[in-house]
Amino acid sequence: MVDELRRTHALQTLLKIANLARSTFFYQLKQLRQPEENASLRVRIKKLFETHYKLYGYRRITYDLHLDDVNVNHKKVLRLMRSMGLKAIRPKRRYNSYGGVAAGTPVDNILNRQFNVDAPYERFVTDVTEFRFKGQKYYLSVLLDLFNKEVITYTLVKRPRYSMVKDMLDQALPKIQQGKQPMLHSDQGWHYRMSDFKEALKNAHIQQSMSRKANCWDNAAMESFFATFKNEFFSRFEGETEESLTAEISEYMHYYNEKRIRLDLKMSPVQYRLKYENNCVNAVQ
Repeated sequence: MVDELRRTHALQTLLKIANLARSTFFYQLKQLRQPEENASLRVRIKKLFETHYKLYGYRRITYDLHLDDVNVNHKKVLRLMRSMGLKAIRPKRRYNSYGGVAAGTPVDNILNRQFNVDAPYERFVTDVTEFRFKGQKYYLSVLLDLFNKEVITYTLVKRPRYSMVKDMLDQALPKIQQGKQPMLHSDQGWHYRMSDFKEALKNAHIQQSMSRKANCWDNAAMESFFATFKNEFFSRFEGETEESLTAEISEYMHYYNEKRIRLDLKMSPVQYRLKYENNCVNAVQ
């Protein structure tokens, strides 16, 4: 009986040793393969990091790799980026937008912070931000689609005249009017209160909505966009002329729409919209 127990114990010990040796062998084999696999991945990560102006953190890098069918865990991407010293630029908050002079009457806050939208061209937000370049003030007016935070249009001027928002709206109307019941939300800036602006929206069958007074959270999507724009673009802009500023803003807007991955969408705004439109076409067929 004792001999039988000893043989059983010895057999169990041998099995443990064999399993340990097997595990060690496969671990060492994996370690031998890893440097080669990681070397290729490091190259791709660094290329994406530089392509996106050193703005991408490990999450966006991971999503971009997934879009290229590279199946990699975000923890591994983070580990490799740390080992290479790749650290994304962090946003700086907060910025004051142009307030203007009160004129006309505001309208109700119909949007009421309903920022999640199920279809494109239904809910839009707009605002104006101010910044200085070479001692000159510039005013940037932007209109976003809440569905995917895509920049529909923008205008850049040196003086905050009504034509700034009028031109922006005129450029955006062909897209806005594709929606079934489009709504345009803004703050209570004087240009949005003007009768001409209200009349233009009414004629285009666009419902108007405004934030409550002194409540920036009612238009948080625009506040977020301007913070991103100033951090990712303007704080790093090194041009010397107005022409270079205009050209590079245009380039950034294209990059923001077409290439820059949003963490909530896991792809760029335009990629997300095209995916939605393709799904709608396939559903009909």
